[in-house]
Amino acid sequence: MIVLYREPTSPRADEIQSRLEDLVVAHRVATTNHDHKSFDELPTIEEGDARYSGDAIEPFLRDLERELTTSRQLSADACYVNPDSPGDCI
Repeated sequence: MIVLYREPTSPRADEIQSRLEDLVVAHRVATTNHDHKSFDELPTIEEGDARYSGDAIEPFLRDLERELTTSRQLSADACYVNPDSPGDCI
């Protein structure tokens, strides 16, 4: 799961959180502060064992968007074909 670690008031974190929400990707948001010893920089995105902060966040989000777009394009939508009118998908 993707976790966004952020400070309570951060325009950059607001933007990142909004992008994750727009991507409709499962994620969690954890509010913390710079005093937390686990983080050198906030906001930070964590996915599995990988962490992204600073300039690394934008490429991560672009790759995630590209990956999700491709995945969603390849997944097929199903429909019921009306036997009386085979050209119509219901």
